[in-house]
Amino acid sequence: MKTIAFITRVHPKRPGMLEVCIDSVKAQTSDDYIHILHKDDKTKNGYGMFLANQSLAKVSSINARYVMALDDDDMLIDPNFVKTFKEIVNKDNPEIVFFKGNIIDRGIYQNRILG
Repeated sequence: MKTIAFITRVHPKRPGMLEVCIDSVKAQTSDDYIHILHKDDKTKNGYGMFLANQSLAKVSSINARYVMALDDDDMLIDPNFVKTFKEIVNKDNPEIVFFKGNIIDRGIYQNRILG
């Protein structure tokens, strides 16, 4: 079982953003994660926030201790995110972890783990 699973909702009209998101996950210095790409049914325009959040319920078989929604227009800016996250959760063993991110012109960037 991996420490964290990133679930990325794939919007059909932003393949460039998806590539940046995937690259940011692949750049992690620890491989203790899984990255699940989830396309919202057959829409060509994407969904609003409410329906997009409901679509995450369709993702099954997540073999990880923690799950983080990482939309395709977001990215991990710290290549040590998974390594740091693992150190914190292994030390404190929290049931829920909240993340603080920076919102700038390209989306939300995870920059801090709050345990």
